[in-house]
Amino acid sequence: MRHYDKTFDVSRLDGADLLAVYWMGDAIAHVMVSFGFQRRFFLEYIRQINSLRESPEWYNTLTTNCTTSVVRHVRAFGGQAKYNWKVPLSGYAPHYAYELGALDTSLPFEELRRRSFINPKARAVGDDPQFSAKIRQGLPKPSG
Repeated sequence: MRHYDKTFDVSRLDGADLLAVYWMGDAIAHVMVSFGFQRRFFLEYIRQINSLRESPEWYNTLTTNCTTSVVRHVRAFGGQAKYNWKVPLSGYAPHYAYELGALDTSLPFEELRRRSFINPKARAVGDDPQFSAKIRQGLPKPSG
């Protein structure tokens, strides 16, 4: 794992991508959010990170995990995400986001999932400084 310091202009945040890294069949995945610039959602994550510095939380598979954190941040902005069985079974979180209209719904979910699979593209891009932009090229985006 690598660590680096970089300065970002948070006034330019403009998007967030939901990522699911499957490691135990369809039901279990690590869910992450990656940010594009021009959007304030990132600031909610920064607020939470700073809060954890002062008051750490324990990881709990059912109540405090990668997916419940995403739901909590979405709800902080008035999103309609609620806790249901697809939250602790994190591999189903992308389908739940699709059902809520947070992903591109102009395609059937399985087609969206197929088109959003970035592993081959990520391997080809490697350590390119434009990695983030290049893996997003051509990905489906929600309308609106």
